[in-house]
Amino acid sequence: MVAMLWGSFLAILIGAGVIAFELDVETPALLGGAALFMLAAGFAVAIARPEPVGVEVAPETSPPTAWLGVSLALLAVSAVVGLWLTWIAAGMCGAGIGGIIRERRAERRLQEREGLR
Repeated sequence: MVAMLWGSFLAILIGAGVIAFELDVETPALLGGAALFMLAAGFAVAIARPEPVGVEVAPETSPPTAWLGVSLALLAVSAVVGLWLTWIAAGMCGAGIGGIIRERRAERRLQEREGLR
């Protein structure tokens, strides 16, 4: 689904680029080929997708945890760089904490649905 969405985005992007700008032949060909490839790959994955066998929860590999780690590092660096990075890193921390909370709630719902709690 994500590959098909990305392919659609690329197709819209190249369509807008052809309409709005004077492009040479290579740019629409390359981006159009990438769009067609992504749409075909997404369609192939959608057809070949097996039935879900279960959900594994792996909190140590969650993207919000890594995001929070990067944002905390940026927050530490912002003491040297300046206040502007402090605000950006603080916003990133909020997004990371929100993502972790969302994952924990989803994990609890999954456990309740499967009768593990």
